[in-house]
Amino acid sequence: MVQNVLLNSGRSRIHRLRLSLSEHRADALLVTHLPNVRYLCGFSGSAAILLIESSRATLFTDSRYMLQARQEVHDASVVIARHGLLRALGEMLQIGHRHGRLRLGYAPAQLTVAQKDALQSIVGARVRWIPAPGEVERLRAVKDAAELVVMREAALLISDVWTAARRHFKPGVCELALAAELERAMKLRGASGPSFDTIVASGPRSAWPHAQPTPKLLKKNELVVLDQGAILRGYCSDMTRTVFLGRAAGRVRGLYSAVFEAQQAAKAAIRPGAKASDVDSAARKVLRRHGFVRYF
Repeated sequence: MVQNVLLNSGRSRIHRLRLSLSEHRADALLVTHLPNVRYLCGFSGSAAILLIESSRATLFTDSRYMLQARQEVHDASVVIARHGLLRALGEMLQIGHRHGRLRLGYAPAQLTVAQKDALQSIVGARVRWIPAPGEVERLRAVKDAAELVVMREAALLISDVWTAARRHFKPGVCELALAAELERAMKLRGASGPSFDTIVASGPRSAWPHAQPTPKLLKKNELVVLDQGAILRGYCSDMTRTVFLGRAAGRVRGLYSAVFEAQQAAKAAIRPGAKASDVDSAARKVLRRHGFVRYF
């Protein structure tokens, strides 16, 4: 049932994106960012360009993904490029727009200068480039029912991984080994991999915002930060937890209580229409009252 919902919602995404073409007075939109390609038509390969026109959509990929594209792609026809994706795209634009100039929308931050120059050399003056940044991202900002289902599953998956891994949180275990155990458990539960490089940082290194795991061994009576996330069907979870190896002293418990109180205050400030700065301010007020705001 979830798969059907995903397909149905996916079919409507390209249709909704077409509505933005008129806002930019564009005839077509070029999508090169792979997560956006997957969001729009379901294709998860590593080589793809999606061209969305007013009456059709075309996915360009290479022969490695012939079978995969046949299975995954919906709401778009598939072109298997024999001599490069940009060349196949350019040839289609040449053929389809011989007698007029095509206004082609694109996201400047997601198309390299080299890609644009290569395509320009094929299509020449037939194409007029129309900057159209953030159009797919505006759709993605509001999650549909199918996306929410997968996001919840991804969150539950990483929560289960962390709970099961707690038996490994003990002195003498190396940070790298613990990170490897977390990532192994993700895949065993169906994740395609970690959302980012798993962070395990112990002792003084636990204060580093983005410490990478090292061969350092965990020690008794020190804090350990674990930051992990899993990718499930294209959606990422992200979960951070801090543990204390031993019986926490009063100062550590005080720090924990202050951070917990700040977190609850921030959650209470989250509502439709609230600014991110309002949520941040709610947390800072609590930490300021406890004398910890300079560490935030």
